[in-house]
Amino acid sequence: MADGLVERHQISGNAAAGPREIDVLLADMSGYEQANRWTRDALADDAG
Repeated sequence: MADGLVERHQISGNAAAGPREIDVLLADMSGYEQANRWTRDALADDAG
């Protein structure tokens, strides 16, 4: 989404850096292999 905002000149490339970093972090925590990190217990206790 951030890239689209940059393309439409709604935000600067610098402003998009933070959301891109968050997207990478969430992508690393997603998928079948990471499903156990999203249980109720893991959300309360997972160190990272």
